[in-house]
Amino acid sequence: MIKIFQLKKSYEDNTVLNDLNMTFNSNGVDIIVGINGSGKTTLLNCISDITPFESGT
Repeated sequence: MIKIFQLKKSYEDNTVLNDLNMTFNSNGVDIIVGINGSGKTTLLNCISDITPFESGT
């Protein structure tokens, strides 16, 4: 299980993820859907520790 609490990530003046809270359960398939530029790849990069984030756990 992955729990995200109050995740925040910005690039200069552009806030991409702001106080994001999510829970991914290990017993199923979770899908992240959004328009281009909504932060899907940034979220996955933060989860996998490729991109550092400003705050949150």
